[in-house]
Amino acid sequence: MALPLDGLLLGGIVLCLGIPVLLNVLGRPSGANRRAAAKKLGLEYVSESQDGPPKTDLRPLLWADAPGRTFRFTHLIRGRLLESDVQLFDLEVRRHAGRSDYQESFQTAALFRSDKTFPLFTLVPWKPTSPHRVDIDLPCLRAHALMAADKAPAADLFLRLGPSFLRGTGGWLIEGGGNWVLVCRYKEISLSDKLKDFLTEAQDIFEELRAVV
Repeated sequence: MALPLDGLLLGGIVLCLGIPVLLNVLGRPSGANRRAAAKKLGLEYVSESQDGPPKTDLRPLLWADAPGRTFRFTHLIRGRLLESDVQLFDLEVRRHAGRSDYQESFQTAALFRSDKTFPLFTLVPWKPTSPHRVDIDLPCLRAHALMAADKAPAADLFLRLGPSFLRGTGGWLIEGGGNWVLVCRYKEISLSDKLKDFLTEAQDIFEELRAVV
């Protein structure tokens, strides 16, 4: 028996809405996989999940106090690489607007602690279309945009990095402030068997930043 047209349309809508949700769930790493990956990296698997930042002194970072957003940190891994403390986690950002509550992004992030002090900044992997969303327009950043409350030190940091920074590698979201730098690929989860590759890339970015501070 053929389904009526409205039934087919409803079924199609449900399927279209359900596929992203299913892919999101399937794309979430398991605790067992993350534990195994941490062991291979010589790092410590600390916690399955928590709602607050891994460290209370992360408050200088913009993403930790973003209005209308909440943050969930899962699969916390920590340790020391070279001369810096590092934490790895999967970060879910949710936006709350009125009665709406939805996932804005979900990504694997690396958080580095440095002995040097960074200006407060956020580097996003897109060029905002609204002029109100761009604080500092630096041609050397190409497809990225830099935002900072105090523009001069943030701009100076990236001008010193020069046009070779992030050349050929897009999609990075980087935030810094005080002794902390957070590096992630926006809306991208690293599979556990690729976590080492992600950490290597993220650390290279962090070391480039630290070298010019």
